[in-house]
Amino acid sequence: MCVRGGQAHWRRLLEHHPDRFADYERQEQEFRGEFGSVAILKEQRNGVVRPLPLAELRRRHEQAHSAV
Repeated sequence: MCVRGGQAHWRRLLEHHPDRFADYERQEQEFRGEFGSVAILKEQRNGVVRPLPLAELRRRHEQAHSAV
């Protein structure tokens, strides 16, 4: 995996290798616990850039697929 990959890259990993995604998600959570509100991904809304944790990406993905 490439930490420079975008959201589609990480969603693809989640769909095809959920075990690997879970490991990266766990590592990111540990890192966030030590260094604060940082994340591999980011998102921009209304001109404001914010971190997008892998856990949030997974929740959104699951939510979108449960509605289908």
